[in-house]
Amino acid sequence: MAELIRVRFGDVTIRSDPGRTVLEGPIADQAAVRALLNLVWDAGGDVRLLWITA
Repeated sequence: MAELIRVRFGDVTIRSDPGRTVLEGPIADQAAVRALLNLVWDAGGDVRLLWITA
């Protein structure tokens, strides 16, 4: 899944800590955010926090 995320979304950092995985990087627009969330959900993951900065 990590490779698929990098291919589709570019320079995304993926860190795994005990009990969580953190994805960080630039996402182009709202449609890309939705696509990334769908990938996470389709893999059975939960989204606990989504932080968007301008």
